[in-house]
Amino acid sequence: MSQKEFLLTAFVEKFGKKPEVISCAPGRVNLIGEHTDYNDGFVFPMAIERKIWIAGRKRTDDQINLVSLNNMPSITMNMKKITKRNLWSDYPVGVFNELMQSDHQLSGIDAIVYGDIPLGSGLSSSAALLVSSLYLYMGLFDIEIDPIERALLTLRAETDFVGLECGIMDQYIAVLGKPDHALFVDCRSLDSENIPLNLNNYCIAIIDTKKSRDLVESKYNERGRECSDAVKILQKAGESNVKALRDATMKMLQQYRTLLPENIFRRSRHVISENDRVLESAELLKAGNLKGFGQLMNDSQQPAHGL
Repeated sequence: MSQKEFLLTAFVEKFGKKPEVISCAPGRVNLIGEHTDYNDGFVFPMAIERKIWIAGRKRTDDQINLVSLNNMPSITMNMKKITKRNLWSDYPVGVFNELMQSDHQLSGIDAIVYGDIPLGSGLSSSAALLVSSLYLYMGLFDIEIDPIERALLTLRAETDFVGLECGIMDQYIAVLGKPDHALFVDCRSLDSENIPLNLNNYCIAIIDTKKSRDLVESKYNERGRECSDAVKILQKAGESNVKALRDATMKMLQQYRTLLPENIFRRSRHVISENDRVLESAELLKAGNLKGFGQLMNDSQQPAHGL
């Protein structure tokens, strides 16, 4: 049974009717460019085959019913009294709330969610859930949104409603990713380019480390604040052109080394060197230089470059 058929059957069993819309969005793996997106830098993710699927239909009242087939608690909420509950439902509810704030005409919904992206795996099940939710609402309520704005809207839902201080990468790849390509993204200009992954006899392997990852509860937000602190220190030292770590250089970092606490120095060193590796990676893949690209991926994980 396909994912679509599984979801269709479950929806009919739960709500007694067929869904009006079935949506999906992919997870992702970032090939290179870690902690650069929220520093206005460069990232290079690719979409993966695993997805978040949602089946839904409109209601005639204001009630929102969200059911998970991944052993998460079901949620019932009035759309006029939307609240954050610190649960998985904050993601689809956050997107719903964002659309209401943008004056789109919505009603209550019944929806069932299923995903085969391992939760807490670092494969961006959260962004896939956000984007799949948006696609569901666009289909149900006949809403047209430009692809770039889809990414920005779901990012606002995650930062403003869910409370994660993240960058644009995950939403961008969920919206703009293409099969057999990696997406080079400039997180400041929002320009992007799908670059073919001509892997020949190689493949991308995603390894399960068995370490769960919850970004809202992790030190992810702390990393962002430390990077912002680095920018403030550099600006105070006279580097007024540094608006984000994307603008800093390794020479600059060494010049003001004594002003930077050790942890902030290491955060900055990683972001600056990682941006250079992402730029070089894109060019190497365009040239078909897989060996050189692989070396940069290895370099990214070296302690001397790490966070």
